[in-house]
Amino acid sequence: MRTIRVTVLRRARVAALAISAFVLLTALASAAPSVRVRLPEAPPRFFYDEAGVLSADERRVLEDTLMAYDRRGLEIGVAVFKSLQGDPIEDVSMALAEKWKPGSAERDNGALIVVGMEERSVRIEVGYGLEAVVNDAVAGRIVRNDIAPAFREGRYGAGLSRAVSSIARLARGETLPEPAGAEAPAWLPLVLILIFIGIFISVSRRARRGWISRHG
Repeated sequence: MRTIRVTVLRRARVAALAISAFVLLTALASAAPSVRVRLPEAPPRFFYDEAGVLSADERRVLEDTLMAYDRRGLEIGVAVFKSLQGDPIEDVSMALAEKWKPGSAERDNGALIVVGMEERSVRIEVGYGLEAVVNDAVAGRIVRNDIAPAFREGRYGAGLSRAVSSIARLARGETLPEPAGAEAPAWLPLVLILIFIGIFISVSRRARRGWISRHG
């Protein structure tokens, strides 16, 4: 009887240790990555601009837009860092998202735009509630089409505003418009005309040969 009891106790201890190890590993896997850059507290109007790239008017417009979306149930945060201090932007964005916790706790529908000015890098993080409509491919498209062109021209406020608008559009179940650069190049009509002329001449010659053959 004693042997059985000792064996049961040992098995229980092993099971408890296994469960504890699993819980610890799960916690470590889900914990935000450690970063060197200083992470600010969540700003009251959802915008942090360490680099000071926006003018006072641009900042007011962007913050008003973010607050308006928040009143509709969509929380989008924007953080612009002067430098990421050597940290990968993926780690910074995940750590900041864990600290700010944008979105409602029930729907986890928040979004976060992180910019590293010195590194020229941008990343969009979204909660599980938005992953279906803002996946990695769509987020990359927003960065390429909304943010990058405006940033190259120094219009940082415009780029961020466009990105925020695109995320909000997707959250409402709408689709993104085609980028302005998607229109046909100026030389394409001329090429199409030349192709049409070539096809017309070829068809005319074949028709003429057929007419001669039938009546010859």
